Amino acid sequence: DYTMHATTERWNEMGAGEYGPMKAMMFGRLKFTGPKMEAMGNMGPFSNFLLLVGKVPSTTDACPK
Repeated sequence: DYTMHATTERWNEMGAGEYGPMKAMMFGRLKFTGPKMEAMGNMGPFSNFLLLVGKVPSTTDACPK
C-alpha cells in the first residue's frame, strides 16, 4: 500500500492538467509513502484519474486547510 498527500491547491492543479503526479513528487508538491517502484507503475492510470476528477464540477469550500 502507498499513500499520497498534497494540499487542496496542488490536487486542483493536477486535476486541471497543469502538471502530473510525477512532476509533483519531484518538486515536493505531492508527498508519498510506500513502495515507490510499484506506485510509479501506476502513475499513468493515476494521472488519468486526476484529470477525470478535475472535470467534475465541484467546490473546495468544505475542504480542510
